[in-house]
Amino acid sequence: MGDVLAGLDADEVYVVPNLATNGYTAKEKLPEALKLTGPVTERLRKGRRQRIHLCHPVGTHPLMSKILADRIGRALEDLAFAPADTCVLVVGHGSTKGRESFERTRQVAGELSQYGLSAPHEIAFLDEPPFIGDWRDMTDAPNVLIAPFLISDGFHAAMDIPRAVGMDPDAAAFQAVLADGGINRATLDGRHVAYLPAAGDAPELADVILARARAAHELDGKR
Repeated sequence: MGDVLAGLDADEVYVVPNLATNGYTAKEKLPEALKLTGPVTERLRKGRRQRIHLCHPVGTHPLMSKILADRIGRALEDLAFAPADTCVLVVGHGSTKGRESFERTRQVAGELSQYGLSAPHEIAFLDEPPFIGDWRDMTDAPNVLIAPFLISDGFHAAMDIPRAVGMDPDAAAFQAVLADGGINRATLDGRHVAYLPAAGDAPELADVILARARAAHELDGKR
């Protein structure tokens, strides 16, 4: 990241963290890597003043709840899962270092009903309770739809979560469906389990990134 920033000559630079929450990485690691001093950092670049704006992470934007709700709604239709027979599990990363991931995941899950999701929904996490590996104890619904509240299909979304659920992420077929943006399905303990790609691969994320940069620009104009 520092190498990329060093090569930019623009007078105004907007850094948009493509992250789900405003946690340790967004608040500590990213500013440290870019040598930022606050929301706006000024420096000299080839004899000219350059201003670097640190935006809020994309995952904290209000549109994320709608994006996730729309994705879940389309999946329920495609799978022919009746909402009354389905439990949606929204899976966040979680952390023992801070509460940002837990609180933001809970907030997003709590807002899904506002966008038309009628199926019961719960939250689960990789790194703190309630753990996604305990999904069988969280619901007795015959259909379970797992929706990761993560930005990318990186190792957590592509391997850790499906393995904890009981799927086989090492299978070539699983990864092929995931790479194509499809829904992986399995029958586990007599129940139909469907696994969605990470929320951050939705096309609407481009709009969220631009919205974050515009908001930082507008805020700077009010200072």
